[in-house]
Amino acid sequence: EEWQNILSRGDAISEGELEDVAKEYFQWIISRPFDCGNTIRTAFGGAPVMRAAKESSVSMATTMTKSARNSGHSKANGALMRESPLFLFCHSLVGSEYGRRVIHQIAALDCRLSHPNPTCVAASMAYVTAGAALVASAECTADARVELALRVAKEALSVAGGEGWEVKGWLEDAETATNSSEIGAWPMAGYVKHAFTLAFFMVKNKVPFEQAMHDVLILGGDTDTNAAIVGGLLGAFWGQDALPRAWVQTVRTCVPNVGSKVPRDPSVYAPSLLYEYAPILMERSPCHDCLSGSPPEPAKGLHCKKTVCVAEDDAAGLS
Repeated sequence: EEWQNILSRGDAISEGELEDVAKEYFQWIISRPFDCGNTIRTAFGGAPVMRAAKESSVSMATTMTKSARNSGHSKANGALMRESPLFLFCHSLVGSEYGRRVIHQIAALDCRLSHPNPTCVAASMAYVTAGAALVASAECTADARVELALRVAKEALSVAGGEGWEVKGWLEDAETATNSSEIGAWPMAGYVKHAFTLAFFMVKNKVPFEQAMHDVLILGGDTDTNAAIVGGLLGAFWGQDALPRAWVQTVRTCVPNVGSKVPRDPSVYAPSLLYEYAPILMERSPCHDCLSGSPPEPAKGLHCKKTVCVAEDDAAGLS
């Protein structure tokens, strides 16, 4: 479910059009994924969306966003699980307050396609901005990168206001917990709080990737989605070279239509496509010159360019 939902948006989001992303989500839901949460099913596969698909004059993104409001009470984790491609697409926007506001808007728009609850939106804003910061600061020291990720996440939650303060409490839990069991994955498996807190806990404590996956899975609960969310943020911290080689090989060689109850089109849903989309998303990451308006100068030490340069001494000095 997780990687197929991610793949469904990879090419569309590289074009930067929310309408294209919404249409890809619709194509994913009608492909009969083997698992899908109720909140996402309501938003992506509801009757209004099905009607919109038959009328070219109707916006799929607008219809999907409205349909999602039927699950406005839900604080499920289904939006956060698909956000990791935005780390790559947004990484060159991290260097200024203006750029980070754009990241907040992108994350919020995508989240509201399925999970309009303000708590979910705030969590997505913080998660995506932190992940983008980790990608952008790859040349910094580990301590500087952790500090940067936490700083921009807190900034995002302050911008979110309201329910942002609820999520800020989760972030504080991640900073103060001594082990993952203190955070847990119950009650209410699928509650976005669990995966969000675990993800930041793992980054804060620089837990090795394989160990983190083990720790998340033995907690139980919504194991696959929690692992996807934790793996996304922690993967941005450690980078591809730190992933277990056997795991990488499994992903690269997986053929999704073999032995599946619902065969998948490998030209669309093969996990190996992740390795094709990643450099495209990085290359198409917008810089300030691409944005309309008059953005302020980038913060010292971070520059919004196609090649992002982060000075270690200045990495924690963002406004």
